Amino acid sequence: MLIANNLDLSLPGFSLHVDALRLAPGESVWLQGANGAGKSTLLKSLAGIFMARHTELSAYGHTLADAPIAYKQDVVYAGSLRRAYAHLTAAEVLAFARQFYRGWRRQLEAELAAQLKLPLDVKVKHLSQGMNAKLNFLLAACSGARIFLLDELLAPVDADAKEVIGNFFLGRLAERDALVICSHDDDPLTAAARRRWKIAAGAFDMGRQPLERAA
Repeated sequence: MLIANNLDLSLPGFSLHVDALRLAPGESVWLQGANGAGKSTLLKSLAGIFMARHTELSAYGHTLADAPIAYKQDVVYAGSLRRAYAHLTAAEVLAFARQFYRGWRRQLEAELAAQLKLPLDVKVKHLSQGMNAKLNFLLAACSGARIFLLDELLAPVDADAKEVIGNFFLGRLAERDALVICSHDDDPLTAAARRRWKIAAGAFDMGRQPLERAA
């Protein structure tokens, strides 16, 4: 369970406010909003990357304020953009990240990298945007986290990789992990969503109705 109450973040020219947010185990939601609405800002605030003010921000009973390590082991953000440590190879990035997650799924590293055709011996700075997105997915998939915040993760990747990533997260949903999916398009991840969250100009609406889909 992910809970956020009275979450506020002020940035130059932009502010984010969330009255209340709840994400249940096994739940998948599609976070929607126009460009600049605050989708990435919200996800990074929930992940603890941006330090927003809040009265409560907790995951599975661990609060970000009092137990940040336990919180961040359960909540992982994955986007499509290049991460830090561009001078490291993909394998070295995985080895570095491995130290910080108690539930790291070591057995998935080579298996998923092979399925994604991700070269682990290449430095991050030499990877294409699509390959960087695959590496970001691999970090999230191996982390052992139970709440995945996915920020346009599939936008730059090829069709085969979309299928691999989509199948992985369908499997995690079956294990009662939870997803928040930020995407402008229908894709294998948004197809798994059963509810919609909306954000406009930094104002968040959790909504309570199931996501309606065309027949």
